[in-house]
Amino acid sequence: MKDKFNICIITHPFSSEVVGRSILFNFINSLVRSSNKVFVITGITMDGIMREDITFINVSCSKKPLIISIIRYVMAQIKISVYLISMHKKIDLVILFLNNTTVLPTIVAKLLGIRIITIVTGSSSKVAKERQAIYKHTSKYFSRIIQLFEDINYTLSDNIVVYSQNIINEYNLSKYDKKIIQSYEHFINFNNFKILTSFNKRDNIVGYVGRLSEEKGIMHFVRSIPIVLKEDPDINFFIVGNGLLWDDIIHELKKSGITDHVKMIGLIPHDNIPVYLNQMKLLVLPSFTEGLPNVIIESMACGTPTLATPVGSIPDIIADTKNGYLLKNNKPGHIAKCILDALHDTNIDMISNNAEKYVKEHFTFENAVENNKKIVNDIMAT
Repeated sequence: MKDKFNICIITHPFSSEVVGRSILFNFINSLVRSSNKVFVITGITMDGIMREDITFINVSCSKKPLIISIIRYVMAQIKISVYLISMHKKIDLVILFLNNTTVLPTIVAKLLGIRIITIVTGSSSKVAKERQAIYKHTSKYFSRIIQLFEDINYTLSDNIVVYSQNIINEYNLSKYDKKIIQSYEHFINFNNFKILTSFNKRDNIVGYVGRLSEEKGIMHFVRSIPIVLKEDPDINFFIVGNGLLWDDIIHELKKSGITDHVKMIGLIPHDNIPVYLNQMKLLVLPSFTEGLPNVIIESMACGTPTLATPVGSIPDIIADTKNGYLLKNNKPGHIAKCILDALHDTNIDMISNNAEKYVKEHFTFENAVENNKKIVNDIMAT
């Protein structure tokens, strides 16, 4: 058996996924150590990675308008398939990462006899159900189609990598149990994501960092703010990120008369996120669906406790009232109550310390490299 393999990573073709860029960047860096050559087929712009052992193939397409985006998405899948056919003799393994709906390339890879790994970073079908802002009345049909695509990919994959048992249960993956591997691929750059401002010197600032889209529960968070301010008007809020719901959020803030308490930061470079995390006493992530969001472990590395819904791998990372806080649901009233409870928690300083300690033990670059190396070697040995 080879010591190192040629690996092709296939991601989504959407160029606007800034958060996805950071996750993909980290994944490539952790994988390249145990690979001979890495090919990356993606729509994400990956400026900043220039290495002889990494080849980028761009297949970007737009998310809107809807009909045009569907056509472009189909064309992107055809392009990916053509690339796979043209270079299949150079590829030992295909990894589907950040996209489990690329059905045509998966079928092509299977027919070409290339081993396939799907890394479950989330559920596109669950996202489709929540993204009413995009799909509106047709969302139920999209979610069913996407669910079919996901099932085809899972069926054709030689192995499925998940971050935790909770994801297996939440996404109903138990029927694929024989080919499921549990492992993390995340790591943190502790030179950047670290405590810059001690927790007890921070103001009462509560923040959200991420994509402004329906499945992230951002509107529920926004609607919780007036409830919080009614109880404690000295709390302020940051919203960092951009997305389809930007205008809706602005409208909601104006309607509630709370614009003076909420700073809309917008989209910022990933390296600047620690600056804002270090000003917060609490990060809120009330998502409907997640895999393992990087922002949670980045926040913990900055000593900022997270309040999040127990979806995906989140409850495997956050132990409620130990190194963070878990929501029972993401209704605005409950979010507001939990924000107030957390900020008034006399143990929150200890929780901040526990959060930083936890990620430093579990999310090092060395751990990510070893995990990925073991997965690849074990799969190629079978």
